[in-house]
Amino acid sequence: SNFLNSDVNKIGVLVKSNPRAILMHLGPQSNWTKNTKTGFEAMIYNEKGIAVPELNTDIQNLLENISILSSDIDYVIMAPTHLVLNLDFGPIIAAHKAYQHGITLVYARETNLKKTFLSAPIVTFDATKTVTNLVMNTGTKATGNAGLSTYLFDRQVLLDLLSQGALIPGITLDELLMQLVAKKTLNIKVFRHYGYVRCFETLEQYYFYSSELLENRYRQQLFSEERPFFTRTHDTPPSLYGAKAKVMNSFIANGATINGTVINSIISRNVTISEGAIVKNCILFTNTFIGPEVQISHLLSDKNVRIEGVKELNGQAQTPKYLKVGTNL
Repeated sequence: SNFLNSDVNKIGVLVKSNPRAILMHLGPQSNWTKNTKTGFEAMIYNEKGIAVPELNTDIQNLLENISILSSDIDYVIMAPTHLVLNLDFGPIIAAHKAYQHGITLVYARETNLKKTFLSAPIVTFDATKTVTNLVMNTGTKATGNAGLSTYLFDRQVLLDLLSQGALIPGITLDELLMQLVAKKTLNIKVFRHYGYVRCFETLEQYYFYSSELLENRYRQQLFSEERPFFTRTHDTPPSLYGAKAKVMNSFIANGATINGTVINSIISRNVTISEGAIVKNCILFTNTFIGPEVQISHLLSDKNVRIEGVKELNGQAQTPKYLKVGTNL
């Protein structure tokens, strides 16, 4: 969505594993391309990485699919999938051109680095916005500049980096950049992102960050009419509410059938909440079935889960209970 809202019309998706699940999620490639005559959305997968894990990195993936970086491309943006933020690449591209350096790194000022962004690099830079230090977050300091693993490269600079990375088995792009900055052989400029950003690294964070969007103050920070988030559409009928349904402060997707009580929860497509059931502080994925009189709380159910043989199932606010795909209780 951030790419499309920024008029970036050539998009490649680096796939480390489970390509079938990614394909099912993304659907037809034309879903994510404004103009299929001038742009594309491509799956970038490295089959060699299946048998040799050290070849299953972003660098090796790009090298195996180097044609994606065709000569008609001037700049390349790389962004991760485990961060949620509303980011306009337009100002970043403008700043990158003004810097006249080959790499621009996007960062955010964070105050909870002991518990989050633990997979992110921490950035130090000077008055000219040139990176002087780039090291992995060790969780020892609460406040700092968290690199968002979002970069804007001149195409040739990225190609040169890939050539260097090809000589170091198993290295990732983040790791390579950290090494080169430490050796003072690479100049990187920074661009600060202001606003909502969340780093999804654990199941607990997924549950907590998803649930916090039930609060209007967080939704206003993330969602924008000018920069909407896109998702696949499904030919699903409207949600159906029975006579005894009761819903408070929840997201209810199309196709859901609600005959019980739902409070502070996120309900996906084709979920059924039976009469007498009580669902509190839960996230229920597609095709979850909650039987009559069942009470659940602080639970995250994956797809195609059925809960009808037990009458009560509870997790905790800090440690939600997780049910894998196809669980039948």
